[in-house]
Parts: sequence; C-alpha cells; structure tokens
Amino acid sequence: MKGLRLALLAPLFLLACDDPKKPDPGATPSATASVAVTAPPPASTTPPPPPKKKEWKCTDGAVADFMGDTAMEADVRLKLSKPKGVIANAELAGVKSLNLTRAPVDDLNPCILPKFTGLHDLLIGKGDLEDLTPVGNMSSLLSLRCTDNHVTDLKPLSKLIHLDRLDLGHTQVRDLEPIRPLTDLTELTLDNTQITEVTALSGLSKLEKLIIANTMVKDLSPLKTLKNLKLLDISGTPSTDYSMIPSPHMKVKM
Repeated sequence: MKGLRLALLAPLFLLACDDPKKPDPGATPSATASVAVTAPPPASTTPPPPPKKKEWKCTDGAVADFMGDTAMEADVRLKLSKPKGVIANAELAGVKSLNLTRAPVDDLNPCILPKFTGLHDLLIGKGDLEDLTPVGNMSSLLSLRCTDNHVTDLKPLSKLIHLDRLDLGHTQVRDLEPIRPLTDLTELTLDNTQITEVTALSGLSKLEKLIIANTMVKDLSPLKTLKNLKLLDISGTPSTDYSMIPSPHMKVKM
C-alpha cells in the first residue's frame, strides 16, 4: 500500500520541479542588465570664424584723435610735456620716440601713426598684433622694436631703409626677404621666431649684432660676408658648422 502511494506521488513531484518560477515584481534588476546609453552629439568640425578686424574711420581735423588709445595719448603727452589740453596733429611731427609697451597692442592706428613724421624710435608692446602696414610709410624711423605678437608679414618694413636697429623677437616671422633692402641695419634681433634660413641677410654688411637664438636656422654660410659682426647669438639652433662664422674674434653665443 505504501509503495502504491509513492508511485502516485512521483509524477506530481516531477511536475512541480518543471514548473517555471514566476518573476518577483519586487526584485532588483541584475547589475549586468543592459542599460540604454544616449550617444553624445558629434563634435562640430567647423572652425570658429576669424576675429573681425577693427574698422578705422580717419578724419582730417586739426586736432589729434587717439581714438580711445589712452596709452598712446599718455606717452605723447609725456613727450610733449603737455599733461592737459588739446593736442594738434601738427605737434605730433615733433615727437621723436613713441613707447607703446605699457598696454597690449592688438592693432596699430593707421589714422594717427602717419602723422608722426619725425619719429625715430618706435616701441610696440606685446599683444595680438598681426599687421604692420601702418608703419610702412614712417620713413624717418631709425629704431623699431616689435616683439611678442603674431606678426608674420614683413613686407610693410621694406621701405624703412634708414632703420638702424630692428627687434622682431618672439613673433611668427618666417620670411626675411622683405628686409633685404634694409642695408643700414647694425642690430637685428630674430630670436624665438619661425625662421629657418638667413640668406636674405647676406647683404646687410653693416650688421654688428645678430640674434637668431632658438630658431631652426642651421646653415650659417650666408653670414660669411658680414665682416662687421661683433656679436652673434645662435644658442638653441641646430647649427653645427661654425667654420662659416665670419671672424674668429667675434663673440659668439652658442
């Protein structure tokens, strides 16, 4: 009798084991369950537009208009010993030096710079300056310092044939061909620029000081003709052949 009862219960036990479990509505989803992830939008490949250049509206009045350039006006007043009052355009011709290093220089005023017809020394401070065109007709210049900016094109300087000293250090200058005519130069500074060769300098026979440190200039042979060189700085360059250095008595910084 007992054996018969076990035989009847066995099929029921098997059916119970095969019955699938119902999901627990309160159960926490598995950590390995897939999660829908929203892909970020693709990054824009369009470069930002270049900054808009400043537009200048020049006037022909008798009074000097500095157009909000307080640093220039302050230096002019200092040079003219005129702390107050109106400054006439005619007075600008008497200014011999102009220091624009006391504030960032992002552009040069093409309206007022040409009025400095007697200017000998011009110092331009660091900034985002790219265009030297307003300096191009300042033929009285003897010294120009224009450093720590984005200048690349030296064509505006090609007419400044009376320049004696030129400093273009820490700029983006690559091509020196435009300054080939500046044969009165005695000092030239081109450190930390993008220049790779100095062929255009071979005719600058009056050069006494040349700084090309931290550039990619390797060939010094164009300098062989510069018999008046007294100081040559080639530190930080890939130059290795020093046999082309003009004079063994010249001071060379390597």
